[in-house]
Amino acid sequence: TVLMELPRELMIWDLDAVRNEFIREEILMTTIPGTVAKRAALLSAYLALLRNDFSTDHNLQLQASVAKQVPSYDEYKTFHPVLASIEQMELLLGNHSPAFRDLLVLRQSLNNEYDSFIESSDKFASLVSREDYLSCRLAVQSRAFQIPGVLPESEIPKSEQEHYSEKIQIDFTNDGVLSIE
Repeated sequence: TVLMELPRELMIWDLDAVRNEFIREEILMTTIPGTVAKRAALLSAYLALLRNDFSTDHNLQLQASVAKQVPSYDEYKTFHPVLASIEQMELLLGNHSPAFRDLLVLRQSLNNEYDSFIESSDKFASLVSREDYLSCRLAVQSRAFQIPGVLPESEIPKSEQEHYSEKIQIDFTNDGVLSIE
């Protein structure tokens, strides 16, 4: 049973991110440990750029409207445990619990991704604040899903798939795409 089918224009894929000229020129080669984390980080950066109207390209207007639906940093801060203060986390979880440690590690890794991007690109730093990146990264962390399988040639030619696999170790051929709507 199909509950709802979204048109491709309303989906934002990590493939869209790596195809974006700004991403390619400014942050694509930034070192982010782990393929899954790199894919999520690039998608988050692209989402934040769309949300901040970095481009006047009319082809990106639908994607930008989707990106603007992501909760803001201030909204996430009211309920997301990654953005809770250390004191709140200790009070709710205890400072020796595995959940407390996991949240600290996740918080640090998300901040490290942003730091890596801004070290690679002053332009990125001027367009996307840490708060904007973190809100988009939390959205990707909680809302994005993998669309598995082989993408049709109409979506990504074989030569482009091979290029990304070799250059940035992202295998769109076998792993599909990471998508957020």
